[in-house]
Amino acid sequence: MSSTATVEVRATYTGQCSLRDHMLFNDGDKNASTSCPVWSFYIYHPSTQTHTLFDLGLMKELDEYPPKLKEDFPLIFKPEIKEDVGDVLRRHDISPNQIKTIIFSHPHFDHCGNPSLPHKHSLVQPIRSIPNHVFLNQHSRRIEHVN
Repeated sequence: MSSTATVEVRATYTGQCSLRDHMLFNDGDKNASTSCPVWSFYIYHPSTQTHTLFDLGLMKELDEYPPKLKEDFPLIFKPEIKEDVGDVLRRHDISPNQIKTIIFSHPHFDHCGNPSLPHKHSLVQPIRSIPNHVFLNQHSRRIEHVN
């Protein structure tokens, strides 16, 4: 039995931020940073006409972030945002009011965006702890286990 149930998924670029290399890579330099894109994903289910977002990316209004986090922006994260996910949706003729559900992968500032975006349901994945002996190798960009 075949299924015609499919969804459309669109990657939505919401800016970028920098992370210190030692936070990303086992052998990372504490004084170096790597710029990382920040994404949200728009999911549309045509047969039910359901609009969903997976993560919200960065919030354009940096002043809305908590004070402690804002202290680290110029030193560590250096967020760069021209459009938030709501702006991108509107640019593609999708009203933020059409979003029924927002799924958050985890509660970090670069995933939670502007939570005032209209929606009916929010789902938050529980934080899973990552053992501190698992790192991304800076050169191969692969996960390594360090004993």
